Amino acid sequence: MLLALGFQNAPPDSLALVEECFERVHQVAWDDAMPEDDWFILDPIVPHLWWHRDWDKCERLRRGLIEAFVKFRWPIVKLADCVKNDEFLSRVIESAKHVDGGKELVSQKF
Repeated sequence: MLLALGFQNAPPDSLALVEECFERVHQVAWDDAMPEDDWFILDPIVPHLWWHRDWDKCERLRRGLIEAFVKFRWPIVKLADCVKNDEFLSRVIESAKHVDGGKELVSQKF
C-alpha cells in the first residue's frame, strides 16, 4: 500500500506518495469501508491509541500523518497538499495536539 510506504519514508519521494493517497485512504476509513487486509498493513505503522480508542482508524491515520511530518521533517506547507478537504484538515490539526512535536509543527505557518 502506498500510504504505508510513504509513512515509512520510502525513497525516492515518500511525501509524494502520501500526497497522492492519504486523503483517499482516510475517506475509505471514514466511510468504514477499508478492507481488513489493507488495515492489516497500516495497523503496525500508524500510532496506537488508548485501548478504548484504538478502533478509530481515522484518528490513527491522522496522527500517523503528523508523526511522519515531524519525524521526517517534511515542510509544513505540504500538509495542505496531503489533505485538501477542509474538514479533514481541521481534524488533522486537532489530532496533531496528541503527537509528540505535532503541536509545534502545526503552529508553524502554512
